[in-house]
Amino acid sequence: MSDLCFVMMPFGEKVNAANKKIDFDFVYDTLIKPAVIKAGLKPLREDESTLGGIVIKSMFQRIIFCEIAITDITFDNPNVYYELGIRHAVKPCTTIIICEKNHKTHPFNITGLRIIEYEYDFEKKEIKDIEKDINTLKNLLIEYKSKVDNIDPDSPIKLLLSEFEFPKVDNLKATADDFEDWVKQSQQKIENINKIVSEWKKLDAVFRRTKKQEILDAQQKKIEELKSIEDTLKPKPLKAYSVLIAVLKAYKDTNSNTYIKELLESSNFPVDVREKYVDLEERLAHAYKMLGEYDVAERMLSKLVDECNTEKLPWLTALLASIYKHKAEASNKEGKMGLANTRLKKAIELYSQSFEENPNDYYPGIRLLNLLYTTNLEDMKPKYFKYLPLVEFSIDRRLNKNKKEYWALVSRVELEVMKGNIQAAKDSAYTALDSHHAPWKRESTLKQLNKIANFKESFLKEDVSWIREIIEEIEE
Repeated sequence: MSDLCFVMMPFGEKVNAANKKIDFDFVYDTLIKPAVIKAGLKPLREDESTLGGIVIKSMFQRIIFCEIAITDITFDNPNVYYELGIRHAVKPCTTIIICEKNHKTHPFNITGLRIIEYEYDFEKKEIKDIEKDINTLKNLLIEYKSKVDNIDPDSPIKLLLSEFEFPKVDNLKATADDFEDWVKQSQQKIENINKIVSEWKKLDAVFRRTKKQEILDAQQKKIEELKSIEDTLKPKPLKAYSVLIAVLKAYKDTNSNTYIKELLESSNFPVDVREKYVDLEERLAHAYKMLGEYDVAERMLSKLVDECNTEKLPWLTALLASIYKHKAEASNKEGKMGLANTRLKKAIELYSQSFEENPNDYYPGIRLLNLLYTTNLEDMKPKYFKYLPLVEFSIDRRLNKNKKEYWALVSRVELEVMKGNIQAAKDSAYTALDSHHAPWKRESTLKQLNKIANFKESFLKEDVSWIREIIEEIEE
C-alpha cells in the first residue's frame, strides 16, 4: 500500500477551550490533500463510524497497512490521539505529525517529536503562507516515500525502547493487498455513484422543463443503476460502510426514499445492529419523514435525541423539530388548532435548542425565525427579535466562506423578506439563482417564501407584490 497515505484528524469545525475555531475540512481540502497528491500519493480520510464504541475494521486496517500517515493533533482530539497511539505501536516510522502553530498544549508523551506547523488565520478562516506549507509537507512525503525502509524512527516506542520488536505487518501482506484492492474498488464505486447522481440531476432539470415521459424513464434507469450497486453490497453491507453511505445519500439526492426504507429494513440490517449506527437510523428516520410517515419518524428521532452523545445531536434535534412542524401543519389543515399550536411550540423549542447547541449552523436558525415570524402568536415576537441578529450573523458567516452556497443565499432571501428589505431580498435571490444547485431545491425555497408572503398579506395586511415577483423569478 505504498501509494496510500492515511490522514488522521478531526472532522468539520472544532472549538478549543479558548473558543478558537478551526474548520478541519478546510485544512484537509486546502493543505493536506493537495500536498499528498503532489507527492504522488493517494489521500485516505475516514469519518468516525462506530459500532458499540469500537472503531470499524477499515479504520484499523488503514492505520496499520498504509505505508505513510499524517496526523493533525490540533485541539487534542481524543480520537486522533487514540489512532496516533495505535500507529506508533505498529509502525516505528513514516508517521508525520502536523499542528496549528498557536496550539502548544501537547501532552508530554509526544514532547520532542518532530511536528510540522501551519498557521491558521482565525479571522479570515484561512491558512497563512499555504503554498509554503504545502511544499514543506509535500517534500517530506516524497522523502518518506523514496526512503520508506531507511527513515529515522518517529515512534516514541522505538525512540525510547530501541530493542522493541514491532509487529511484522509484512507477514500480513496478503491482507494488506486485499485491503488495498478493497479501498480502490470502494473508491471506484463511490465515484460511479456520484456520476450517476449527477446524470440523474441533469435529467431532472430537463424533466422539470419538458415533463416528457422519456426523460422520466431515463431517470428511473439511473435509479436502477444505483440499485445494482446496492446489490453488490449484499449480504454484508456494513463491511463496505463508505459505499453503503454513498448509496443512501444517492437515494436521498434522487428522492428515492422508498429504496432507503427497503434497504435499511431488509434482513441485512437487524434492528439491534442498525440501531448502533446513528447515521443509519437518522437516514431511515429522514426517509420516513419524506414519505409522510411522521409518527414513525418522530419515534425514531426522539429515541436518537435521547441517546445521542455525539456532535450529530444538533442536527438530529433540528430534524425532529421539522417533524413537529409538519405535524403542526397537518393538524392546522384538519382544523385542530389546539393540537397544531402545541406541536408548533414544540418545533420552536427544538429548533431553538438545535441552533443554540450549534449556532454555526444557520439552517435550524432560519427555520426557527420563519416559524416565529409566521405563527401569529404574541408571545413569540420577543423570541423572533432575540434570534434575528444571531441567525443573520450565522448566515453571513457562511456566505463569507462560500458566496455561492445556494441554501445560505436563499436563507438570506427569507431573512430579508421577513425584514421587508426589498432590494436586498431581490439581490440575494438573483445570486442564488445564479449559483450551482439542483432545481428541486427551489421547491423548498418557494414553500418558505409563500408561507411568509401569505402571512404578511393575510395577517399584516401588507402589499406583497414584490415578494410574488421574487417567487415568480424562482419558479421560472
